[in-house]
Amino acid sequence: MELVGCLFSRNWNIREMALRRLSHDVSGALLLANGESTGNSGSSSGNTTSPGTLGAANGSSQTNISGDVVVESCCSVLSMVCADPVYKVYVAALKTLRAMLVYTPCHSLTERTKLQQLLKPVVETILVKCADPNSRTSQLSVSTLMEMCKGQAGELAIGREILKSGSIGIGGIDFVLNCILGTQSEPNNWQALLGRLCLIDRLLLEFPGDFYPHIISGDILQADAIIDRYEKLLSLLSFALRSIDNSHSMVGKLSRRIFLSAARMVARVPQVFVKLIEMLSMT
Repeated sequence: MELVGCLFSRNWNIREMALRRLSHDVSGALLLANGESTGNSGSSSGNTTSPGTLGAANGSSQTNISGDVVVESCCSVLSMVCADPVYKVYVAALKTLRAMLVYTPCHSLTERTKLQQLLKPVVETILVKCADPNSRTSQLSVSTLMEMCKGQAGELAIGREILKSGSIGIGGIDFVLNCILGTQSEPNNWQALLGRLCLIDRLLLEFPGDFYPHIISGDILQADAIIDRYEKLLSLLSFALRSIDNSHSMVGKLSRRIFLSAARMVARVPQVFVKLIEMLSMT
């Protein structure tokens, strides 16, 4: 059975096995595309990569495909398989995502923009999983996106397994924020809203220096950096405010918690605190 058929098999064991094969093939094909040996592609079987299976996943029978085609095909598959309800299959999907990212170079803003466009549907699928009823799935989803927020310092750093890759990354936290805020979730799609709110809650907790204007970390803040933080914070809180009256109790509860926690954090910054009060009065 060809790879694409296995990925959508009713048997979750077959789906998991297919993703493991895809992960191996993706890393090997990207190494070949980047002119490196497949000897360090992480396979313990010693088999050579068959790029044709990647082409099959994208409806192509090519035996030699470019790195761009590999990434495009892989992202197309991942945007669907990351929604798999079986935990082990989901884990295999995220491992495939990592295999693709760490062997993908990104040297220019044009390449970054293209990679962001391909990854956005994948990230949006993972965002929904951040509110999955299975706690292991939700925690893994949040952790995965938090690593993506760390940019080139995280486990999902672009091109980190390529020698002298010099990759500029996909934008770290700014890219993830764009995925959170860039697509308007319907009010009745509570899991998509809750997943985004879960990640926002974690972001404000673990990356306060990226959002709160008054927190000083390292060098003296420039005016532009303060404004950037201010705008990021307000955009996230505006998102949370829109969900405060949501009919789903968990969505409304988390929205209120996020807003109140942020208000406490900026209580000593009058101009920001006043802005939050104004936002609250308009809801």
